[in-house]
This record gives sequence, C-alpha cells and structure tokens, in this order.
Amino acid sequence: MPTTIVEILQREPNEMQPEWLYAHEKPRFNRNAFFGSRTIYYPGSGDDGQPVKFCALSHVAHAFVYVDQEYRWNSLAERLAHPEHGFSGYEVVHDEDVSQNQLRPGGWTRHVEREDVERSKSYRDFIANPFARFAVLERQGDNEDHGPWRIAILFICGDGFASFDALYCQEDDVPPPFLIVIQDCGFAGNFDRFDRCGLLERIACRTGVLPKFLLVANCSNPWSGYLDTGAVAEPGGQGAHPRRLFRRNLIGVEGAYPPFSSVTASGELQGFDIDIANALCEEMGAECTLVQQDWDGIIPALLARKYDAIIASMSITEERKKKVAFTDKYYSTPAKFAQKKGAGIEITAEGLSGKTVGVQRATIHDNFVTEEFGDSVDVRRYGSQDEAYLDAVAGRLDLLLADSVAMSEGFLETEDGAGWEMVGPGFTDPKYFGDGAGIAVRKNNQDLVDKFNAAIAAILANGKYAEINAKYFDFNVYGE
Repeated sequence: MPTTIVEILQREPNEMQPEWLYAHEKPRFNRNAFFGSRTIYYPGSGDDGQPVKFCALSHVAHAFVYVDQEYRWNSLAERLAHPEHGFSGYEVVHDEDVSQNQLRPGGWTRHVEREDVERSKSYRDFIANPFARFAVLERQGDNEDHGPWRIAILFICGDGFASFDALYCQEDDVPPPFLIVIQDCGFAGNFDRFDRCGLLERIACRTGVLPKFLLVANCSNPWSGYLDTGAVAEPGGQGAHPRRLFRRNLIGVEGAYPPFSSVTASGELQGFDIDIANALCEEMGAECTLVQQDWDGIIPALLARKYDAIIASMSITEERKKKVAFTDKYYSTPAKFAQKKGAGIEITAEGLSGKTVGVQRATIHDNFVTEEFGDSVDVRRYGSQDEAYLDAVAGRLDLLLADSVAMSEGFLETEDGAGWEMVGPGFTDPKYFGDGAGIAVRKNNQDLVDKFNAAIAAILANGKYAEINAKYFDFNVYGE
C-alpha cells in the first residue's frame, strides 16, 4: 500500500508537548521557548493549513512560522475566525502582536551578497509594517488523531528570504527548521525563488542552516542534497499543486584514509569511498552532500543528525550494531601488521611482547590489538591513520596495524613508507572485523538502508562498481 506523507513523518520521534504552550491558559510569545521547539517554516504561506495538517497529525511539531508580504491582520483574523479557515479542526484561543525586537533582539547580520540583491530585487526588512502576530490554536474535540491539543503559529508580514536569515541564521542557539515548505507560484514580492538555486537555498547553504525535510510542490524543485521519500504526492496550497516530501541526504565521510578517502591540495574529497558514495546517490536519484568528519566523532555526529549516513570504510561489527544500522557490505579486505623492512618481528604473543603498535583510535584494529595483545604490547592510538604513519616514519613505532589495502596504498607504496613492509597473516575474524565495510545509518531509518542496499546491488550489476574498483585496485575489493 502506498506510503503517505503523514506516515513518513510519523516515523520521526514525536515532539513532546512543549511546556510553554501547554502550561498556561493563554501562552505569551517567548522567543527562546518558541524557537527551542521544532518549527516549520513556510514562506509565501497565506493561510494554507496543509503543512499544519501533516505535522500535527504526525505529532512532529507544534510551532509554525508563516511568512507572507501580503498579510493584513484584519483580513487574516477574519479568515482564521471563519469556520472553513485553512487550519481545520483548530480555533484561535489567544493572539498578540510581536515586535521585530522580540524576534531578533539586538539586530541581525545579513547573509546575502551584492549579486543576490541585484538578482532578486527582494530581501527586505524581515518584518514589514504593520505586524507580526503570534496565535495559539486549540483543537476542537478530543480526537488526538487530529493532532496535538495546541499548536502555535507566528504570522509574519515580511520577506520570506530575510525572515529566514534573521530568525534562523544568526549563529545562536536557534535550531534549523524541521521542515520548510517550498512552493513558487509568483507570490507578490517574490522576485527570486524559494526552490533549488534560489536565494533561500543559497542563504541556507552559506550558513549551514538546513532543514531535515522539504515539502515541495510540483511547480518547484527540491534543494540539492534532498531525496524523495517516496510518499504519495498530495495536492495543497495555491493552485492545489501536488506536494512531495523530501529528506535531506547528507553523507558523513572521513577524508583521512587513502585510498578510500582523502582530501586533495585544493580541498576536494577523493577516493574509493567518495566515488562509491556519489555512484550510490546517482543510482538513487539523489544529489548528496558529503560532510567531512573526524573518525572519533563520526558515529556521534550521525546520531546527532549532522548527516544521514556514513560511508567511511566502517566495518560492520556487533558492537557498532548496538548504536547504528548497517547496509549490506560494499567491500571487504583483511587487516595486517606492517614493520620496518628486515625487523623480523613474529606476529605472535611472544613475538609482539614489548613492541609498540600504532593504530587509529576507536577502530576495529584498535579493538583487535587491545583485546588480543594488549597485555604484551604498548598500543599507541591516533586520531587518523595518517598520524600513525607519521610516527612510524619518525621511528616511534615498531609496528602498524591497519586495513591491508588502505595501508598498502596510503603508506607502503609512498616514498615515506618505502622502508616498511607487511608481515604476518591477514586478520578477518568477524568478532573484530565484522562482515566487511558497510554504510551506517540511524537505527530508525530502515527506508534509507533499503534504498542503499538496492543501489549497492544495482552498481554491482551494471558495471559501475567494477569501473570504480579498477580506478583504485588491481583486484576485486568487494571480496567473496
């Protein structure tokens, strides 16, 4: 049965009832409390209630920011009082004027450039005369399936671009909107576009203030890096254009693990992981954004929703499965030790006794050498594999332990690693090394796991994987 937009949103954690909205008979506007909640941002909104319907029914948000240069409070108040207003099932129980100083005390910094202003002929003060208005709406009836008991809407008579900049992009504690509604239908005063490549996206990308979801009408295009959730389109808003739900598609990568992931002198990401990530996104029909993250923080940043997936040569282990979900493997290679040429070290408990071994911190190699040989060796841990290589060259290490392919390509075959060689067997024990390298996603995102699995199978079948493999290796890195 087709999935609805509400069903997709219901898979997100529900927002708890905000105390500021529920604890008082007539809640007054409080900027920190309002924007500390999940918010839905809708530029050019009128009194279109569909976003409220979606987000209220799914219980993912209580606070909405509606911005329209054409608002006039008398006419808006009349529409809200009408039995058939856009927010069906809710009635206004409290409203009050809100000043620009209440919304942005101390002023704000504009994140536009000269060409933006020349191109858009827009971007005005974010609150124009005569008002901004805060309204509390209460559900009529006891049916919780209709949505939460109360919601709050901040109506702003202002510019949709400048309001977003002033409210969300000022490097304070205001989180990004949970969802932005995008519909470009020639609203009065909208001389640029809210959709792809428009001023709103440019401001969002410059400041890193990106919503998790976009609700996009079919007259508009989603921003780069957002993937269609597959929910059935539903008509709404001006012109009753069908709307689709898109989810941000950001991928965490490391950038310090050649040949899988590294950064060029010009700052560009490159490597097997990078090419695989781009190929998978292309197969899924998504324009993905790669986010570089140090290895130590790569899983915490995923759990904090800094990105939606990790493609960083992460081995699928039982310990990691406690925190994240994994796709099928996309490659598998053994781990090996390396020593100075001619050192003659035997890879046994006796042979390693007293030796200093360098590993990358919080990796499967760290776990393996610590548990298997930790009583007899001095384990030195590094934030990146490159740091371990540097200490090896400096003579501070007797041995390295790392992925055999990464160490061969990233160190042994370089000028710095010319005096080193691999030694001993390859290690593949699933207890430590898992079932190959997979893509990690948050546990509640099985849809994304399924999409990646289908894409991995597709590029293995259509030859794209083999093409990328041949670019970096002279053997099949996928394994058996």
